[in-house]
Amino acid sequence: MDDLDVALLLYLEDEQSSSEEENRSEESELFKNRCSEGAFQILVCRHLHCNDEKFRQYFRLTPVLFDYVLNNIRDELTSKPYNRHKKPICPEKKLCILVRHLATGESFRSLAFQYRVSHSSISVILREVVEAIIKRMFHVVLPTPKMGQFQKVAQQYSTKWNFPNCIGAIDGKHIRIKAPKNSGSLFYNYKDYHSMLMLAVVDADCTFTAVDVGSYGREGDAGIYLKSEIGRRIKNNTFNVPPPKALPGTDTVIPHVIVGDEAFALHQNLMKPYPRQQYAPANRNRFT
Repeated sequence: MDDLDVALLLYLEDEQSSSEEENRSEESELFKNRCSEGAFQILVCRHLHCNDEKFRQYFRLTPVLFDYVLNNIRDELTSKPYNRHKKPICPEKKLCILVRHLATGESFRSLAFQYRVSHSSISVILREVVEAIIKRMFHVVLPTPKMGQFQKVAQQYSTKWNFPNCIGAIDGKHIRIKAPKNSGSLFYNYKDYHSMLMLAVVDADCTFTAVDVGSYGREGDAGIYLKSEIGRRIKNNTFNVPPPKALPGTDTVIPHVIVGDEAFALHQNLMKPYPRQQYAPANRNRFT
């Protein structure tokens, strides 16, 4: 490497460092005025708070529900001023950032420009708000199902769907994620993308009554069910399933069941459809 190459290299390094300093300076100016600029101060506070319909369209939830969640987690999200941050981000803005991210899937960079918060801080805020919601509201929003609750669900299934003695429907849902480092093919599912799997039981109105989240995307519904807390409780008869009951208008007594697809195994309290091979067109003549 001759003197010209060295000089050129030093020049490029100097240009890069000065460019980074300018970017940091611009960003600091951008974020410095977050209390008077940005989507929260201008859009949310000035316009959306007085328009319930526009608020719901922007955040995908009603102002009443937003305030309910905020009141439950406000103490967890309140930060005291310190040397580096004289004016900490308020709990309202933190919840707005999380809800907007969940509603639209916007990137951290996009949210950073909208709310005048650095993208690195947004990654911390999202985790902070989610942990606060889990800590303060999980057992309120999704309590352990009781036998009386299942009896009401069975009545709803009988009335709304003409399916007596049913206390829920169970299925799995793949949630698309960015594959963690060194995870190999653990999260790569049969749909050709990386995911985590959520197993859920819902009532007659499609409202969650029990969930299991966090299994690898490569796993199937049946395997996740067997190792999940939901599956273990159903198998051990500790899921508060009501006792067997006679079908309406008959003396036939049958157990209460959760209905699933053919991926699940039959159990006293888990019903599944007949295998497809038994009702495929090629086999219909066997039953005629």
